[in-house]
Amino acid sequence: WVGDPEGARPLLDGLPGLVSELNTLGWWRSSRHEPVLALRAYRMSLLLDPNQPDVRRAAASLAESGGRTP
Repeated sequence: WVGDPEGARPLLDGLPGLVSELNTLGWWRSSRHEPVLALRAYRMSLLLDPNQPDVRRAAASLAESGGRTP
């Protein structure tokens, strides 16, 4: 799905537990100071399920920081 999230969407949409896994991956990557990978996971998660305010805030915070973690 890297580089073509819209193309990957039909393949990933509806896979049980995937959104949760992507959110966990985003959190884990962020905690390891890998903001680019964290943001990529969060964005894919939001593409699959846009109704996630906490994830949206986390992604926005990463994006606003320019992909840097504190």
